[in-house]
Amino acid sequence: MSKSLVIVIVEGISEENALYPNLKKMGKKLNIHFDIRGTDVFTAKENKRKSSKAIAGEIIKEITSKPEFNKKDIKLVVQLTDTDGTYISDNKIIADDNSQSEKTTYTLENIKTNSSNQTDEIKNRNNKKRRHLDTLSKTERIAETINYKILYFSRNLDHVISDKPDTPNSDKSKEADNFSNSFSTPHDFEKFFKESDFTVNGTYDETWNFIKNDINSLKKFSNFHLIFDLLKEIV
Repeated sequence: MSKSLVIVIVEGISEENALYPNLKKMGKKLNIHFDIRGTDVFTAKENKRKSSKAIAGEIIKEITSKPEFNKKDIKLVVQLTDTDGTYISDNKIIADDNSQSEKTTYTLENIKTNSSNQTDEIKNRNNKKRRHLDTLSKTERIAETINYKILYFSRNLDHVISDKPDTPNSDKSKEADNFSNSFSTPHDFEKFFKESDFTVNGTYDETWNFIKNDINSLKKFSNFHLIFDLLKEIV
């Protein structure tokens, strides 16, 4: 009998390195597969004209086209996303043409850019991603029958696991490995996400309403802890 298959869609290898080893230990009766996209699918150029559900649906179609996967075995698809300040108001995106050398700088209060053109780019990016997240956070099923949830790290994974949201790309894998190896048991791993100061408590809908409010999408928050109960429901 095939194990129940859980697909976790992530942006990069860091998410897999940080999360998969301990999730695998928790879900021994499950086949947990991390699908790495290598990009933020919601802002990728190739998805510019695609609907939110089409983007997620095409990923599922690609996965299930592989011989090792069978659509009927998929019990849950979880998509992980960074919030990147997506929900802040436009007046929190500030251009400073004179003093900022970096193209874009994130703080816990705003996003600073080095030009009005970059400000417009960030506003457009936020608007695009916000529309996708609004849709998918209300989507219960993908490809008609597959249970679906989208969970977030704010501002990003590094923010939550190491308190270093601006971790250089060259250090991301190392930080992810260090994080994964820091837990003695899967229970400790679960407790970290369920009982930390960044944990957004409440129902799935309530956690999304929270991150969409004010400047919360720039701050250190996550509803990733919801994945544990979702996995337990399947088992």
